[in-house]
Amino acid sequence: MTYFSRLTDIVTCHLSSILQHASDPKAALEQILFEMEQGLAGAKRSVATASRNVDQIRKNRTEQQKMADHWLEQTKTAVMEKDDEKAKQMLFRRREAEALMAGLDQQLQSAVATHEHLLTMSKALEARRNEAIRKQAELIETGAIKSKHTSSTVLRAMTETVADESSLAEIDAELEALKKELLDK
Repeated sequence: MTYFSRLTDIVTCHLSSILQHASDPKAALEQILFEMEQGLAGAKRSVATASRNVDQIRKNRTEQQKMADHWLEQTKTAVMEKDDEKAKQMLFRRREAEALMAGLDQQLQSAVATHEHLLTMSKALEARRNEAIRKQAELIETGAIKSKHTSSTVLRAMTETVADESSLAEIDAELEALKKELLDK
């Protein structure tokens, strides 16, 4: 749990305040960025694991549904054959499958909530990392810290690391909607 507590600390930190009180802002910022990168890598692994868990539970749930359907068909066959004892056994097996599905439904709800939480935390951490990179570029630009990287290099690196296809598409769509809203008035 300390891992997630640390991620929460990173997400909720006040970067400017930390840098104002640091004796070496450059070193402090580099350490913060390092921790953010490590946290982001761990968060992405956790999101991927949670996603696989959701998929596995859904698969198991689907299999149990097929089994319940199978036992219902077997029950119908037994009824048609006037074999009440066999029909009862098939209904009992169907109920077992339905009970398993109910348990899997609860697990699925929990797994989906966990996945969504981890995804939100990962995005928040990524946003904070981007803020730290922008702050680093700002400090380099103002000369507050010296770096072998120019601010444009830092900003380009930030854009390359965070700009995945879906985010860019969402941003483009949001920009177009905003343009339409503002220009149609």
